[in-house]
Amino acid sequence: MKKIFPLMIILINSAFSISNYNSGKVVDENQNGIPVVYIHDLNKDIWKITDFDGNFYLNESFQIGDTLEFIHIGYHKKKVIINGKNQRMTIPLIPKTLRLSEITFTKNIEQSAKNNEVKIVKNEYSSNSVTKNIIRKLPGISIKSYGGPAGISSINIDGGTSTHTKVLVDGFDLTNSQNSQMDISQLPAPFIKSIHFSNYDINKYGSGSIDGVVDFKPWANSNSVTIGYGSFGHLSSNMKLNFHHKKFSTDFLIGYRKDDGNYSYTWKNKSYERKNNDFEQKYFSGRIITILTKRVYSKLFLLRTEQDRGVAGQKWSPNLLARRKDNLFTSAFTLGWNFKKGHGKFDLIYRNSNDDYSNPNINVNSYFENITSEGKLNQDYHFSEKVKLIGNVSLKNEVLKMNSTNFHKRILSKNTFSILYKPIKNIELKPTVNYEFSPNNFDKISYSFGTTIFSNTKLFKSISLHYANLYRFPSFNDMYWEPGGNQELRTEKTDVINCSSKFKLNNFVEINVNLFYKNSKDLVQWIPQQSYWQPENIAKTIRYGYKILVDWNYNPFNLAGNFHYDRLISENKVEGNYYNKSLRYVPKNIASFNVQWQPKRINVNLQINYTDKQISMYDYPNDVILEPFLIINSSFGYSFDVFKRSLFAVISVENILDKEYETIYGYPESSRVYKLTITYNFKKE
Repeated sequence: MKKIFPLMIILINSAFSISNYNSGKVVDENQNGIPVVYIHDLNKDIWKITDFDGNFYLNESFQIGDTLEFIHIGYHKKKVIINGKNQRMTIPLIPKTLRLSEITFTKNIEQSAKNNEVKIVKNEYSSNSVTKNIIRKLPGISIKSYGGPAGISSINIDGGTSTHTKVLVDGFDLTNSQNSQMDISQLPAPFIKSIHFSNYDINKYGSGSIDGVVDFKPWANSNSVTIGYGSFGHLSSNMKLNFHHKKFSTDFLIGYRKDDGNYSYTWKNKSYERKNNDFEQKYFSGRIITILTKRVYSKLFLLRTEQDRGVAGQKWSPNLLARRKDNLFTSAFTLGWNFKKGHGKFDLIYRNSNDDYSNPNINVNSYFENITSEGKLNQDYHFSEKVKLIGNVSLKNEVLKMNSTNFHKRILSKNTFSILYKPIKNIELKPTVNYEFSPNNFDKISYSFGTTIFSNTKLFKSISLHYANLYRFPSFNDMYWEPGGNQELRTEKTDVINCSSKFKLNNFVEINVNLFYKNSKDLVQWIPQQSYWQPENIAKTIRYGYKILVDWNYNPFNLAGNFHYDRLISENKVEGNYYNKSLRYVPKNIASFNVQWQPKRINVNLQINYTDKQISMYDYPNDVILEPFLIINSSFGYSFDVFKRSLFAVISVENILDKEYETIYGYPESSRVYKLTITYNFKKE
């Protein structure tokens, strides 16, 4: 570790950024982001490109006095002079006269796709070093963790299972086909710049997107070293590098984290120490973006993480010997293009993960390797002023290797076709048909229909109604686990109805309200047989409720934040003793309050999370209940000038109330945690 420590630490979490360099968003006349806009620095002849939401970040190569030219087909070019630093710019582009109506319509269409999307931006110099603390800012989301830093963690949305959440990184699917889940502890917090969450218009993502899609966007444009130290043996470090030359840009991240993870807990009114809960993580990521022509660009993405962790077991059955080593590697190549009638891209994606688990207590030593390769083509085409066509085609090969003898594979082909139709100015319709099949395994036709009504009033902005028929194919574990795998399993099915409304109270406050209803059947449930467990399509559930999200950004006081409240009602529809009972691990109430105050050199963050009581196990005469918990995290940061560079120090406290709580029965989470992180920017601002 001594060789790695002179590198850095962990950035972490918040909601709005302190940025070293200028950033901004390119928008149309309706303030909607324009995707893939080229940015040309006329002074230095260097180029940048916006993302698909129109966002851009400028590193130190773009300096005060430089003239930037923003270029996009169908719009007039616009020149802007950089007149300051640490600015957040909004760049409006004007459609060319001959295509005004078409472009206006097109951008209104783009708005609907984002109407029910929630975006959380992580502050580069904030407090939390744990990815799951960032995710808790998203509405309707629960985190299930096997306790402390070493525990495997997964995402649940609207009271569903983690197998019904699609997890992406920069748009690339990272869901493990072995168990249809993603362990988010494999994603280091410094890797994450923002998180995009949507449970509307998700039919195109196919199997496993029943409850929503969570997309982790990687960091960009940083040249810094960060180191950290904290409670329970926490040490961490990371280095970020950015190079930019004309039409070529690269970002690199290398990091290390170690937690001893031994902390106290109580059971039956006695105090114990949780041991064998250490966690060590090494990670590397890189991204290379090249603008080939004014209409074509390419991108190469790499991510590798290595985890070595103890498996502490349940609090009444501790394990001091079990270990797990798991690795994740993913790479992707993108070729994208623009033309007068739309834009598209072609992705080649490779994902490899392996898990090596050993438990001498029960003489178990298992090894699994999951390999996925995929080719994906996306194309948008503006057929006319009122019609936009969207096509997605993909071919995926999934392979599972179990120990040295068992080998399973399957091919999945997915084809999605959508039509965006705007019959009049303030109404749009979007039907979608998706067909996915696996030869000799499964095939499924699903469909969705959505409509959005836009309003020109000051208070009410839009309302969206959406119906979708969604599904999940059984995982490799469901079909081939030994003993108990069931190759006769059917596809899980869920009917989803969503209604979302957006309100803007003033220039500083925006409110989103979402109502949902989900009816699921043929869900896979493992049930006991003679000497083992086997999955069957017997579970049925109904879930419904609402989510309220409030975002504010009061610029005069540099005060920003968000609040969400989620009401979830769930019902078990399997005939028997538990009919109509609430589902296991589904709290009826979830709330989160987050605020950031950023006066000049200071950054203050406060995060409060509440989770209601939950049934963890059905039992007689009383069910086993997880008690409700309130978790408060806070941090204070201050920026110093050191040799014309900046040094940012953050002191943070997680779980201020020292609350003992569990998200999975028998696996206690960490008590109060103190951390100090220091970030040094070694490039001039």
